[in-house]
Amino acid sequence: MNAHGLRGWILLIVLAAAGYVGAVWLFPLIHPTGFVEKPASNERRERTLDYWTQNLGFNQLEKSGTSRLRFRSDLVKAIQRSGEEHPNPFAYWEQYMDVEGEQRPSLFGGDGSSRSTTLIFEFTQDGQLVAFRNPGRWLPERRVESLDTFGQLVTSEAEQQARDFLNSTVWSTTDYALTSFNSVAYDQETVASLTFSSDSTYPGVEQTLRLDVTASGEVVALEPSVSIQLAEGGVSEDLIEVVLRGLLIVGFAVWLLYRLYTLIRARTIDIQSSIIYASIIALLFPLIQFSTTYASVVAGEFEPSLIEWALFVVVWGAQTAIVSVIFFLVSGVGESVTRSTMSSKLQTLDSLRTGRFFNPLVGQMLVRSVLIAGILLGGVTFLLSLNTGRAIGLPDMVFSDQYTFHYLFFSLELGLFALIGTQALYLNAFQSLSKWMPWKWATAFLVSLIYGVMGLAQMDIGPLWIEIVLSTLVGLGVTATYIRFDFLHALAVQILFLMGVHALESFGIGGMEEMWLFYTFLGLIIVSLTVGLSAMTFGQDPNMIERYVPDYMEELAQQERMSKELSIAQEVQESFLPTQIPDALGTTIVARCTPASETGGDYYDVIRIDDEKLGLVIGDVSGKGIQAAFFMTFIKGILHALARSEISTVGVVKRANAHFRENAPVKMFMTLLYGVLDTKQQTFRFTRAGHHALWVQRAQTGAVEEYLPDGVAIGMTDLDEASNWLEELEVSLQPGDRLFLFTDGLTEARDRHGVEYGEVRLKRMIEQYAEVETKEVVARLFEAIEELDRHSKPLDDMTLLVVEIPGRYRSGQGEIDPKALPSSSSA
Repeated sequence: MNAHGLRGWILLIVLAAAGYVGAVWLFPLIHPTGFVEKPASNERRERTLDYWTQNLGFNQLEKSGTSRLRFRSDLVKAIQRSGEEHPNPFAYWEQYMDVEGEQRPSLFGGDGSSRSTTLIFEFTQDGQLVAFRNPGRWLPERRVESLDTFGQLVTSEAEQQARDFLNSTVWSTTDYALTSFNSVAYDQETVASLTFSSDSTYPGVEQTLRLDVTASGEVVALEPSVSIQLAEGGVSEDLIEVVLRGLLIVGFAVWLLYRLYTLIRARTIDIQSSIIYASIIALLFPLIQFSTTYASVVAGEFEPSLIEWALFVVVWGAQTAIVSVIFFLVSGVGESVTRSTMSSKLQTLDSLRTGRFFNPLVGQMLVRSVLIAGILLGGVTFLLSLNTGRAIGLPDMVFSDQYTFHYLFFSLELGLFALIGTQALYLNAFQSLSKWMPWKWATAFLVSLIYGVMGLAQMDIGPLWIEIVLSTLVGLGVTATYIRFDFLHALAVQILFLMGVHALESFGIGGMEEMWLFYTFLGLIIVSLTVGLSAMTFGQDPNMIERYVPDYMEELAQQERMSKELSIAQEVQESFLPTQIPDALGTTIVARCTPASETGGDYYDVIRIDDEKLGLVIGDVSGKGIQAAFFMTFIKGILHALARSEISTVGVVKRANAHFRENAPVKMFMTLLYGVLDTKQQTFRFTRAGHHALWVQRAQTGAVEEYLPDGVAIGMTDLDEASNWLEELEVSLQPGDRLFLFTDGLTEARDRHGVEYGEVRLKRMIEQYAEVETKEVVARLFEAIEELDRHSKPLDDMTLLVVEIPGRYRSGQGEIDPKALPSSSSA
């Protein structure tokens, strides 16, 4: 490590140490959790609960589940804005109580009961009553003897009784005014319902208390509520936040689907990595859902039956499927885009995928992430301490009550949130924005702003603009980490920062259960530093680590190699086809070869044997690519060497077969038709080695005759001198007769419905063009077949060699038979 690198590490360590120390010191002073009294002991909460159930006369209640600590986040922010030193109870314990002997209604209304059997008590740390919610409208078991009837209990008396009760609760210090007086039914009894309101304690906050009082003066319900009042013409910050985030999410979703479409078309999407991410989600997400649901069961919020648990599992399965698909798309598109534009950003992640976890790349990532996260935590805490106009929110309840084993499952949830956020922002948005934004700093700022608007820092701060500014600053830190290092650095920093923010909240609340999240964060820091430093010191040399290549890139490389191979093969094939037909005493020879999308081994040739004889060859080597093209040229050389020395066409084919079998691999073969045209005697002697039949069109009648002597393909078997696998046939010709030698690509061409052109149609078309010049016949045949197959590329070469015997003049255009042309359905 050079001096410059060492100074950089020292600076990071100093700033990170200051950040962690500053965050732990300042956070409880500025965060609302600092105002929360340390959680009361279980024994104290039990005494408080017994006192209030006895005081209210509800002896028929039994405890259901454990109490949990909850917060009123809106009230928390209002308190901070007002500057009150002794705020109203924004933190309170919640305890569910069941009516003894009564069965709870089904969560899904399965038993037809609608009356709730649960009553909810809320009280402060020091035992003062905050709320007594009675949704089932139950009356106390121990009743006070009525001194008067309800008809005689006038508003002033009911109000006085309600105020006397409020004086014994946490609401005794607040000045409330009676705003409504109604009556409600409790079993067979009519009860007075009084509503008190106060808007003088905190600006913009209206607090309401509803008390239900019996004619005997018993309070059977106390339900407080808080509402935030907007200025005239004002818009809710929550609404603005939802709209901004909704627009960003919709825009990202549209872009993601478009990119997915283009990547699938190009076959450049990393399916393997996407499946891994989706599988991880499919495993972890249901566990997190179970953790939150079971925490509610433990608290007594509901008691699901076996069937209801089964329904929960179905719902979790549907949610997991949706989330897994989202992760699949975001990760697949993101990694594919990044790998094609800036693959270095996946370097550390790829080193893990090779199975080499203990290496300096991973070690440096772990250490750097711990240090950078500390700097961000310290910086955010310091900025919050400077801003007196801000208000910090709280979660609905402490994390230990939201999750079973919250230090595990809440940490996993934060990890998944960080993963989807960083993938969407850096692997997708950053890479795409950087393509059309000329300045990297502008891209970094825009991405960081998106980070802030989306609330990826998970800081609930008011006003909204302060939250966006602070979150954007955190985003700049994470974005700078991504630009300077890579994706895994940014992901690790994001996870550690989120865990750090919530761990500090737990540290501020205190209590053994809640502190486990803080201890988990400390443990993660210690383990990351220990493993990171060990890997940096003793890990495997990164240069020795095998480079990770995704499957789709290997497939693309293979396709590129095949494409180059086919291109070379096509060049070889075209170079060895005759460029000039030798002159043969007025004989008309027209040839055409149309290569397929995959180069095959079609071959035709015209060999000048002497002044009177021409050797005609057409063949088709099995297979595709360079190998087929090579053996095509191999056979060409053999035939040219043998044509002038061998009188028998069978002898030429047998010797060609012997050379082919000596050199070609097993199972490779070639169909061939080789013949000698004697222009003086006007005969054609030929041997067919498994190839298509020879067609001869007679000038006198225009009919096409087919000649199919016995013959086996070259390379299929040994053909010695005694072999009778091959047969030589001689055909007598007349002036104007035409020989048609072709490969099966012509007859096997298919339309878009998969229907072959076929021999019957081809033969009929040739007969219809009996009076057309040979060159024009060839052009029209190929035009008809290509029109048939214009909706798709041909899968096999189409080769045609036509030889016309001189001595007859043709001038007609021929009659076109519609049956010989492509049908309208296949056009």
